[in-house]
Amino acid sequence: MSTDGLTLLPDEFSQAAAQYLAAQPDVEVLDVDELTLHLRIRGREVTSDLASFYALYQSAPESLPAVLQTLSEALVDLPPDRSEDDPSVLLLRVMPMVKPMALLSHLREQKLPMLAYRPLVGELMVTYVIDEGQSVAFLNEMHLQRWGIGEPMLWSRAVGNLRAKSAELQPRVLGSGASRLLIMNAGDGYDATRLLLPELFSDFAARTPGRTVIGVPNRDFLIAFSDADRGIFNQVRTQIETDARAQEHPLTDQLLTYRDGELRLYSHT
Repeated sequence: MSTDGLTLLPDEFSQAAAQYLAAQPDVEVLDVDELTLHLRIRGREVTSDLASFYALYQSAPESLPAVLQTLSEALVDLPPDRSEDDPSVLLLRVMPMVKPMALLSHLREQKLPMLAYRPLVGELMVTYVIDEGQSVAFLNEMHLQRWGIGEPMLWSRAVGNLRAKSAELQPRVLGSGASRLLIMNAGDGYDATRLLLPELFSDFAARTPGRTVIGVPNRDFLIAFSDADRGIFNQVRTQIETDARAQEHPLTDQLLTYRDGELRLYSHT
């Protein structure tokens, strides 16, 4: 163990990652070296370099669960291709899903198929999935080539499907004035992704003083709040930073806002 009893050494981090992944379905740990795992995932042997994940962990040791969850998403939670391959059928179920941009570098390191995606803002990008009810299948560049479609078409269909899926959902609105909060946590996997729908925030922004700020610390939570009261603003911002480190499916602690209809990083100035 490390001398301070708090921070895991590289070999300890590797063992923690191996134990976490071994508990996932379809994963077999073959060997563990310092910051390198040798795995068999769904019958395919994979070597995973943990250096970038260890660096992320070192920057915030309390974020270990979130770091291991992100590692799992990069290696395990991208389901294999399904037998259905008719784009006219699949495009009816394509959905956007916001993910950290950092996922791309790990896919490149592992020489896995590159996801179909578009940069969004800050640390975030939009990926595309086929909604299968209890799970999703991520789309990659090979799907687009095989179907003969481009990412702009995928974007248009996915956002349209997200808008239709969200039509019957009502965000919770709590408080009043500068303490007013808008919260989405339907638990369907697309709560954070609903930041792509600017109309979701229009009524809230019209009824709330100051600028509307949006936080998406993890996949299953979206919060909008005002910057008019700096005390409340700082409380919510601190909670977003904590949740982005500690919750499952972490996204970002960066704050966002809509300006002139465009999603941007929030700045108080």
